[in-house]
Amino acid sequence: MMINVKFIVPKYSKDPKLFMEHWSSFYAYEFEPNYLENINDPFKNFDSFHQLYIWKNGMKLSKKKYATIKKLYKKSRDFKRVSKIFSEELFEEKFNMNKNPGIWMMFLMHLFQPNNYPLFDQHVYRAHVFLNEGAVKEIPTSNKRKYIFFKEVYIPWFMSLKSSTKHSGKLLDESLFTLGQHLSKIKNQPDRLESVNL
Repeated sequence: MMINVKFIVPKYSKDPKLFMEHWSSFYAYEFEPNYLENINDPFKNFDSFHQLYIWKNGMKLSKKKYATIKKLYKKSRDFKRVSKIFSEELFEEKFNMNKNPGIWMMFLMHLFQPNNYPLFDQHVYRAHVFLNEGAVKEIPTSNKRKYIFFKEVYIPWFMSLKSSTKHSGKLLDESLFTLGQHLSKIKNQPDRLESVNL
């Protein structure tokens, strides 16, 4: 699918709801059932948790990653028992977010509170920057910078946009994810981009 930059940004600016419906219609993901069938009770058992991380990973987990999520699952169950009401501060302390604030940990926050912590990755980051700056940029390599951006910039923007469209957060994520995927294909072709200030 060709991207018409002059279409994307005005449509987003003038009608975010139409923008979401348009871009989410192109969303296709092989492991989508892994998410849909397990997100309502991600800590029910290890298999549910495992299937969600396969979805996040986009492929079967390596032995190393599998061992990592086994430990993460046990720690998550312990945290859930101790903290009946989710606390971001306690989560950050329990999971050592000062030293280990990677994408998988942000995904874990989503599993605990899917309505309050949106999905986050390189594609939605790329879409966010494009829609707000008219440029294509890649996600920071530093996990700490990713996490700061996620908390201080992306979450407030995402929640505001979701509220304005009255669509689900998942549909919004699908539209941003798809746009971000397509933007990655033209990031090295500046002649096909146009800087736009919203």
